[in-house]
Amino acid sequence: MIIDWKTGSWKAKAEEAKSGERLRITIAADWAPIRMYEKILLDNPLAIYGDLLPTLQNSDLSLVNVEGVLGEVGEPIPKGGPNLRGSEETVKALSAVPFHVACLANNHTMDFGPASLAHTIAVLHNAGLKTVGAGMSWDEAAAPLYIDLKGVKVAIINCAEGEECRSVRGGPGVYGLDDAAIAAQIKEVRAKASIVLVVFHGGREHTPLPPPYVVERLRRIAAAGVSAVVAHHPHVPQGIEFIDGVPIFYSLGNFVFWQDTESFYRHTGLLVSLDFAGARLEGFRLTPYLIDSQGLMMLPEPVRTKLYQKLQYVSDLLKDPATVLAAWDAFIDHTGIDGLLSLLTRSAAAIQNGNIRGAVSIKNLFFTEAHRELYIRGMERIIRREFGSAPKWAMELVDHWLNYPYAEALAGRDGE
Repeated sequence: MIIDWKTGSWKAKAEEAKSGERLRITIAADWAPIRMYEKILLDNPLAIYGDLLPTLQNSDLSLVNVEGVLGEVGEPIPKGGPNLRGSEETVKALSAVPFHVACLANNHTMDFGPASLAHTIAVLHNAGLKTVGAGMSWDEAAAPLYIDLKGVKVAIINCAEGEECRSVRGGPGVYGLDDAAIAAQIKEVRAKASIVLVVFHGGREHTPLPPPYVVERLRRIAAAGVSAVVAHHPHVPQGIEFIDGVPIFYSLGNFVFWQDTESFYRHTGLLVSLDFAGARLEGFRLTPYLIDSQGLMMLPEPVRTKLYQKLQYVSDLLKDPATVLAAWDAFIDHTGIDGLLSLLTRSAAAIQNGNIRGAVSIKNLFFTEAHRELYIRGMERIIRREFGSAPKWAMELVDHWLNYPYAEALAGRDGE
């Protein structure tokens, strides 16, 4: 399975091509009607998408991760990160495209409690979107979404690490990542659907490569018999690999999600369009874009070529577990011992001062694998006196992914 990184696409070999109804499914990452984007979405619902709109509209099925709640229902829950919500009127920017499916398994879907989650689901349904990945019970959150598309049955499973929004003890929230349970679920779904997609929201933010635990879990899911695995949450694009002929897109980066940073990789993202002939995946195409203060626009040359070169590089690194671990170690080393300890000391001080947010933050370190794995590996490296010993190439890669300036990228400077 060889990706053409000059075009950001892959096609099945001609001898593998199958007849069947031609279908295109396009998947977008994090859509958040917040900050300066909220007004743009309200004033002109389609303007935010710029010249990406034809790509979104030339699809038989379009999915998007709705990051946050819609409307003024509910109060903010205690959590370690921000509570995100936007006007429910911004849903018009989803229905106008139209997006067909709102993926809700993420770490902001229940930021304002169960009533707000129920309201958001109702707003989306009333606007004509189907939802998957969250609900008022674990059973609802875990339920696959089935869609008949030109006579082909498509199933979507949407899961996330979820942080404070994850369903626990059967209650409201999002469908948590459990690769063994999802692999078993896939076998059941395969009996009902010809195309099975798994959309995952999780991993560590801002890393050039996914942490080892994400690679292991998504590979198990891919090997269970799905058509494709697509992930988001890190806020930066990451690499792609094939497992048993199944593509895993480790992170599409941001979508309609404004972040006030100069980092190029947090201002770029990918749409992925999956092309099927009946049940068979015939190919895919990436559409890279810039996330500007006024909205989205296709990534111009030569920036697009340079991004593809970087994505090819990090995709090649996925082949060797040692390089995946080295990149993870480099990210931990970049965080630093002081960085690891600062959250612990701040949280402990907050608890001593009667502020429950300290307890919320520390609980989340144990509860959410992205945080837990960072601290476990960091402490292991301290114990072994290995902290700070990540290879130079990995440290340079992490620094580039975190700090490559947006302005330099657009000016054509490599930042290396």
